[in-house]
Amino acid sequence: MKRSKIELVLDYFKNFTDKNLDALGNMFADDVKLTDWNIRASGKQQVLKENKTIFDSVDSINVLVNNMARDGDVVFSEIQVVIDEKTIIKVVDIIFFDMHNKIVEIRAYKQ
Repeated sequence: MKRSKIELVLDYFKNFTDKNLDALGNMFADDVKLTDWNIRASGKQQVLKENKTIFDSVDSINVLVNNMARDGDVVFSEIQVVIDEKTIIKVVDIIFFDMHNKIVEIRAYKQ
């Protein structure tokens, strides 16, 4: 059964929370791009490297979803990223998919 874009983004957040680089890699297109307030990365290996750097720098990371909306191949998510159960970062993620339901771009904006 085909997963909706919303379900795919929820899977992405779960894999991110679980620090599961293999599962994240399976979700990314080869030419995926990641942009946030600190990072600019292009290509699957570079994006995974940046994710690993984040994961290695914290004991725990948890994504709490406040709101989600979809427009075509784009999902907008208002989330809270909880680091080490004490630091909360409010973020808006905009995640773009290709026709194969692979993530081609992630833009994260700190609120």
